[in-house]
Amino acid sequence: MIFPPEGSNIRVDFEDGHQQIVIPYKSGGAQRWLHGLSILLSLCFFVIFLVAFLRADSGGSLGPGWVLWLGLWALSGIMGVWTLYRMFRPSVPEALILTKYEMLYDSGVAPLAYPFSPKSQREYWEKMFERRVKTSLSLTQLNTLRLRESQTGNRLTIDDGSKRIEIAAGAGEPDREWLFDVLCRYYNLPHEVKKPEPTVDNPSIASALLEKPRRKRTKRNTWQCPYCKTPTRIEAEGGKKWQVCDGCGWSGAVKE
Repeated sequence: MIFPPEGSNIRVDFEDGHQQIVIPYKSGGAQRWLHGLSILLSLCFFVIFLVAFLRADSGGSLGPGWVLWLGLWALSGIMGVWTLYRMFRPSVPEALILTKYEMLYDSGVAPLAYPFSPKSQREYWEKMFERRVKTSLSLTQLNTLRLRESQTGNRLTIDDGSKRIEIAAGAGEPDREWLFDVLCRYYNLPHEVKKPEPTVDNPSIASALLEKPRRKRTKRNTWQCPYCKTPTRIEAEGGKKWQVCDGCGWSGAVKE
């Protein structure tokens, strides 16, 4: 029997005779409700303005400019309704069912929080249309389980083909470390922690001059993180190449 860490929100129960680890998402906070209220008020003003405009123009013919303008407003209204749905949609906790030869994974539904930084704004738009993931991970896929340390914290990932699944993204770092240890013991996996390669913050002038020609030659093939725009390094793992950012911890498969 697996027992959750003390003081954690993680629950361990049984599903069809198998142990199930349930990881609830954190609440989006008061900012989520305030942002949703502002969108709701904007939609109310949009409907009032549209009704007043159509009444004032009843019997008249709208020009192409007005039709285009109203079409853009309608698209923004549809986007506002979808945002409200994502914000006030009840969250579903993440779940892992441990069986003998595979692990059943359900990503659940995370609450949509309002972004306050450029990086979180990109994640915000990605999560706006994010789909719920339900899949079974074989022992071969579970062998790619890694706890990846970065400057912003650790990440627990599993590679499913060319897709990298992040597990327990809404949990704290101690909970991810506990889950990594539990899965490694349960499936007899290598207890491997991926650490970022050391970087030199203040290189000497001589080494900088020596590296300058090589930098010019490799500048064309430099990869950048799509979130924090810092150069990424390439890792070869499982027969594939991955971009890894030591700044924000992002990683993704290299398309060849």
